[in-house]
Amino acid sequence: MTQHGFWRYQFPAIAWATVIFGISSLPGSVLPESPLPQLDKVFHAGIFFIFCLLLNYALRNQSHFPIVSTYHLVISLVIVIAYGISDELHQTVVPGRTPDFYDALADSLGGLACTLYLLVRTNRADHMPDSGRDAGSQSP
Repeated sequence: MTQHGFWRYQFPAIAWATVIFGISSLPGSVLPESPLPQLDKVFHAGIFFIFCLLLNYALRNQSHFPIVSTYHLVISLVIVIAYGISDELHQTVVPGRTPDFYDALADSLGGLACTLYLLVRTNRADHMPDSGRDAGSQSP
């Protein structure tokens, strides 16, 4: 893969993971209170949905490890779940922050929702008729 390929495919996932780590490193006193109960869980799921999308894009478009490209959906989901758990464990050393099982669960559900979305999208694309191919095979 060229240097251009890294910046296009892998860098966005690395940058997003860095943003997640940076936000997770903020002391509890800096973070705003949630206006609605459990709204933070929606944010967690959304942030990790995006992370899973970026990981899928990165893993699917790398050429060094063909097996990773083949199983990009499963591998990215496992990475998202592991990163969500490690993010919560990391908060044990951040002042004013505590790990929360339900935050890790929301992170995992965001990754799972992304994976299901990509599976449905891929399945639909596989079953769409190819109008160019069908038109070429028809006799006049």
